[in-house]
Amino acid sequence: MRKLLLPKSFENRLGLFLKKHPDAEKRVESVFDLLRKNLNDPLLKTHKLSGKLKKLWACSLGYEY
Repeated sequence: MRKLLLPKSFENRLGLFLKKHPDAEKRVESVFDLLRKNLNDPLLKTHKLSGKLKKLWACSLGYEY
């Protein structure tokens, strides 16, 4: 299983996001679990970013977020 390395800036923004959307906490945990198990799981909708962030990938937390 993979280990996720989360920058401090991401953790801070995640904390702010979860304060606004406390109902999303379980969904965030499930997305992190899926990322650890299978980066290409269709539920994550992983995709490569472009421009300045072209070396990075993104995934989906859900349609509403």
